[in-house]
Amino acid sequence: METRSVEGKYDTLLSLKSKVSNLQGHNDELRSVLREVRYEATKAKVDLEKAVSKVEMLDGELKALKQAGAGAFFQTMTLPDGMSVTSSDIIASLNEHLILVLQVSKG
Repeated sequence: METRSVEGKYDTLLSLKSKVSNLQGHNDELRSVLREVRYEATKAKVDLEKAVSKVEMLDGELKALKQAGAGAFFQTMTLPDGMSVTSSDIIASLNEHLILVLQVSKG
């Protein structure tokens, strides 16, 4: 009877140690995931702050250009469906050059 009591306590102790070890493993895994999520959240926040800063800077530049009246803003025309990207790039470049030449000739 005494051996059963000792063996029972021993089995219970091993069972509890096993459960604690298992829980510690889960806890470590959760800590690792939490660390990774915090890192990704911080990275996303920094990227967002950079993007907002850039948008604010570009918005300020646009307002300054509009107030100064510098440069003519033009609306791009839609190109035919069959036209390749390189053709549209060439047309856009020629349009920009034409606008610059017109501005120089006026000024």
